[in-house]
Amino acid sequence: MKFRLRTLLVLVTICGIAAAIILHILNHREKLRVHRIAFDEASESVKFLDDELEAFILQMPEVRRQLLAMDPINPEISLAHSINSSSYSVGGPRFTRDYHYDWQRADGSRDEGIKIYIESKLAEGSLDKHVIRLTHAPDDLSTEVARWVAEKLEQLPAVRVELATLEDGAVLIRED
Repeated sequence: MKFRLRTLLVLVTICGIAAAIILHILNHREKLRVHRIAFDEASESVKFLDDELEAFILQMPEVRRQLLAMDPINPEISLAHSINSSSYSVGGPRFTRDYHYDWQRADGSRDEGIKIYIESKLAEGSLDKHVIRLTHAPDDLSTEVARWVAEKLEQLPAVRVELATLEDGAVLIRED
C-alpha cells in the first residue's frame, strides 16, 4: 500500500508542477497581450490628438496675436498645418506622427511655426511602460505645445513620455 501511495503522491506533485508552469506561461502571454493592446491604444490616442492640438494652438496668446495681425476677421485662415503619420508592424510595431503648424505674418512672410515629432516602438518581450519620444523644435511655442501633448499622453495608463529638442541631438526612433 505504501508503494502505491508514494507513487500517487509523486504523480500529483508532478501534475501540480506542470499545472503551475502552464498557468505561469498563460499568465505571461496574457500580460504581453494586454501590453500590446496598451501600445495600440497609445497609437490611437496620438492619431486622435489632431483636433484638440489645433484648438490648443489657436488659443495660444502668441499664435492668436500673430494670426489676428494677418486677418482680424478670420484669423484661423492664416494657420497652415501638415500632419504626417506612419505605423508599422513589421520588425516590431512602431508609430510616428509629425506635426508642423505655421502661419503667414502680416508682412507676407511665413513663420517657422510649431514642429512636434512623436515616435514610439514596442519593446518586444518587455512589460515596462511604453516609451513615447516627443521631439520638438527648440523654440518657446513648440516647447509649450510639446509639454501639453506630453501631459495628454501621460494620462494613458502604460505610457512614459520622453521630451527632447532637436538641438539636443535627439535621435529619432524611425528606422525607415
